[in-house]
Amino acid sequence: MGKRLHDDPCIKVCKFDQGICRGCLRTRDEVKGWKAMTGEQRTAVVLRIGRPPAEEKASRPPAGKGKKLKKLDRKIAELEARLDELRRKRAKKTPKETGP
Repeated sequence: MGKRLHDDPCIKVCKFDQGICRGCLRTRDEVKGWKAMTGEQRTAVVLRIGRPPAEEKASRPPAGKGKKLKKLDRKIAELEARLDELRRKRAKKTPKETGP
């Protein structure tokens, strides 16, 4: 079943710039008062921000993932380097078997 126009447009970004959420484009008061609003009030907010919540959530990539992925890539590279170092140390300590 699809989303209704008055369903919560939140996309879990919740960063405010000059009183407007960067994720859902609602004002701070609209975000705080969302649960207390009537269906008509919610629909008016969604129409004001100019997009149905379901479409925007599906089309928008999660916020901040690029930075997090870069950080994870660096950490993986560090761990792979450490693993290579440990393998070299182990290879030096372990006598290799020679064939017959």
